Amino acid sequence: RVLFRSKVKILKAKIEKMTEEEMAKARGQETILGMSVQNITPDIADKLHLGTTEGVLVSMVERGSPAARSGIRQGDVIIQVNRKDIKNLEDYRKILSKLEKNNMALLLVVRGRNSFYVTVPVE
Repeated sequence: RVLFRSKVKILKAKIEKMTEEEMAKARGQETILGMSVQNITPDIADKLHLGTTEGVLVSMVERGSPAARSGIRQGDVIIQVNRKDIKNLEDYRKILSKLEKNNMALLLVVRGRNSFYVTVPVE
């Protein structure tokens, strides 16, 4: 019950379970290719000893997804997609929005002190 303009109103709420993708979006992350990514804040960069806030951090990889099958892991940092530099989540979204299904995305990934290219199928 809620009091609104001197009248009592009864509100109804429906509670549903959120999907992994909905939860990622609510946390400011993006789920594409079967993984959630987020901006790298100065705090995150410091905790992970990255030395930069450029790129996007992989915060979750869905089991059996294209990203998982390609070897992407939670904690990886993506700094390029199709040889285009990724500074932040906005860059990542722009580039991935142009990808067509049944093609491959070429990602430059940083894991620890190593960097390597990975191809991920766009499904």
